[in-house]
Amino acid sequence: MSVRVLRWPYPCKWAYGMTDDTNGSTLESVRTVYEYCIERGIWPTRTVWALRPSQLCGVRNQRKPKDGLTLEDLDYRRYCQELSQRGIEFALHDVSSGNNPRENVIRGLETFKETFGYYPSVYICHAHNAEHPYWGEQQYRTRIVRLLSRLLYLQTLSYNREEYFGNDPSSPYYWSDICRKTIRYVRLYRTRSLNVLRKNPRLPYHQYDKPDVLFWFSGNAEDYELFQRVSPRALDKIAREDGAILHYAHTSLFLDPERSTASGLRPEVERALATIGERSDCWRSTVSSILDRCLAIKNIIVKKQKHGLVICNPTAIGLDDFQIEASYKALYSPSGEVLYPDQESRIRIGRLEPGSCLALYFTKDGAEVRDPVGVSRFEEIRMMAEEAKRQIWKNKLYKRWRKLKRAWLQKRQQ
Repeated sequence: MSVRVLRWPYPCKWAYGMTDDTNGSTLESVRTVYEYCIERGIWPTRTVWALRPSQLCGVRNQRKPKDGLTLEDLDYRRYCQELSQRGIEFALHDVSSGNNPRENVIRGLETFKETFGYYPSVYICHAHNAEHPYWGEQQYRTRIVRLLSRLLYLQTLSYNREEYFGNDPSSPYYWSDICRKTIRYVRLYRTRSLNVLRKNPRLPYHQYDKPDVLFWFSGNAEDYELFQRVSPRALDKIAREDGAILHYAHTSLFLDPERSTASGLRPEVERALATIGERSDCWRSTVSSILDRCLAIKNIIVKKQKHGLVICNPTAIGLDDFQIEASYKALYSPSGEVLYPDQESRIRIGRLEPGSCLALYFTKDGAEVRDPVGVSRFEEIRMMAEEAKRQIWKNKLYKRWRKLKRAWLQKRQQ
């Protein structure tokens, strides 16, 4: 009988999270989008710039930094602090929109912590800032993939051989050692698939040849255009796949330029966010919470034994409302609790502590005995044979048989 580990807290079947790119944001756009999202139980992860830019953006092809609000704008900073107190997660989109030497990065991280009380868990690289770690062609491990990427970017006329120095200790832009200590997740690739876990099921992941980034993750491409593909049917498909949307978006583009809706959002944005907010099977959470969950779930070990299931969580992440899918009539815990499946064969286990192992048994008697492995029939037969051999040896039957055989042979010879 197969057992399927489900990613999301019971009774959820899929998850929605958003990383909000701060480019082009105004206090009005932030307030409009976030008030609408919070009303519907949606918790975007808002990226910010901590500092105003002090340098141009890029090295080989320098350009003017993007305009936008920073934490040095007091009204914006106060509103961000208010959103943080209401449950919105904040992240960094680099510490500013221009190149940031190491001392700027340190100052920006400290400004972020002073503002929100924590270092950012999520980091989104901005444009072509020189301090990006392992960025550009460094993303790719083999020479042939690097060459193919050049052809791809040349074809789309968007490729320029920019350079990045975040992981180069000899550069003034080096800071990847700080990244490892403060940042948990860095976004790398994007997919047009509505279910990001269909294309990157093992996100987040560590690359051991890029040690200073703890975990990389992928996101869904497109801004408000993604919402044009959101429908009950599409979301039902994601739910069947135990999937997730990790929407990477510029929410400044969510506002309706024609002001045709009461919310001030584009009609497709308003409709899609309302649809997601109404779904009882959706886990709407911050991006770092979703990534924490994915990291723990992909490392869960479930071993089916003769008399029960052994479930191990080797990570440092605790899982609330942990659930599995299996067609057992019931599972019994050593504490005496009986776990029954719902109509969809999902069994809610409850809290799975970090670094813990849990045994659930197929019978009440098994839960009292607490031996999920038991013994196999083959091993039983083998030990019965060993016992028979022991009895034969103990009763000296072998010697008696030899004596009788010799006597019989002698009698025949006579």
